[in-house]
Amino acid sequence: MLNAPNTLHNLVNIAEYAIANKVDEIIERMNVCRCNLCKKDIIAAALNLVPVQYVLAEDLQGNALELYLEENGKEVTAALVKACIKVKTNSRHQ
Repeated sequence: MLNAPNTLHNLVNIAEYAIANKVDEIIERMNVCRCNLCKKDIIAAALNLVPVQYVLAEDLQGNALELYLEENGKEVTAALVKACIKVKTNSRHQ
């Protein structure tokens, strides 16, 4: 049986936490649909645009997210704005 690599080492992509912490703010500011499907599409699209950085899960208790946002905060915001525009113009729900 194969194990997922990140569960073996307790690694997390800190970009996911950065996006998750800002997505609601940007969705509201951009006046985009807030349904779960649109929100998931926005998160997925934004994650494809920001730098990936894996850290140990226990580092999230420290300042790892803060440091990531200091270095990549503008890119995170820009990625979310681009993702919102993409989803707003190409919504998958009916």
